[in-house]
Formats: sequence, structure tokens, C-alpha cells
Amino acid sequence: MQNKHNFASPIVISAFKIKYPNTTAVQWQQIDVSRWHIDFILIKKCYSALFDIQGNWLETNNLITTEAIPEVVLKNFEKSFEKDGIKDISQVEMINNTIYEIK
Repeated sequence: MQNKHNFASPIVISAFKIKYPNTTAVQWQQIDVSRWHIDFILIKKCYSALFDIQGNWLETNNLITTEAIPEVVLKNFEKSFEKDGIKDISQVEMINNTIYEIK
């Protein structure tokens, strides 16, 4: 695993490795005094995750296809927008839910 920790605390590094043990091309960026943004590849897909400085996982984000959107989400989207106009879809997993950002 290639890592550029940029001085991430051992707590954050350990929490990331426990949650995502088989990642490659890991890049770390501290986005403010209390959060780390980590880009990585897992099973040939690009992801980004957010951890706080105590090592708590906050969210993971990855791009998905329209086929991967749950049907109920897509149907609600199509009530107000054209499906053909979709440029990207992000799946954002958080502790208690998953949201979809459709652009």
C-alpha cells in the first residue's frame, strides 16, 4: 500500500487501515484541524473517506453508475429531473445512512 500520510496521527492511520485494509494508492490530506480526507483505490474503484482526528469514520464517497442507484431513489429523481442529463452520481455512505448526490 502506497501512503502519503502528511503527518496524520497514528490513531487516524490505524482507524483507516482497520476499516479499509486492502487499499492501494492512498493519499492523505488534512482538510481542517479536526478532519482528514483520504483518497484510495479499493477493488479497482476510486473512493474518498473522511475521518476525524480521533479516528472516527465519518463518511465514504465513490462514483457510481445509474444502474447502481436504488430504484426508489432514481424514480424520485425522475419526478423532477431528466435522467439523460445526469453527469455523475456519488454514493455517500455515512454512519446511519447512505445518500446519493446526482449532478
